[in-house]
Amino acid sequence: MKTNQEILDNYGKLVVNEIIDRQYKGVSKAIFQGLKNPTMQRYNKIFDKLNQEEKELLKSFIYENTNSLVFDFLRIFEENDEYKLVYEEEGKQVNLVEISEMLKAEPIIENGWIERFSIEK
Repeated sequence: MKTNQEILDNYGKLVVNEIIDRQYKGVSKAIFQGLKNPTMQRYNKIFDKLNQEEKELLKSFIYENTNSLVFDFLRIFEENDEYKLVYEEEGKQVNLVEISEMLKAEPIIENGWIERFSIEK
């Protein structure tokens, strides 16, 4: 079985690559290149009115909001014992909350998941 650190790192890579980076990439593309989806194009009018500094500020705000969303989602597992986030390998299970000092902060702490695994930050 993988070590606790390997389990956390693998999960962190998934969270960053499949959730956080996808959102970062989508936000950046939307703000700077515009949206193609017809139901979302109404936002292009707003983005077009922003100067470069305002676009960067909006992007930063949305990045922070995305990070907060992931933090709050992971916090649910830390604060509610009836919900589990479990890794299973070869019939053995490990609760991610129990192998992390503070699972909710793993993405955002210094040298955390985002800093180590993000390609979009």
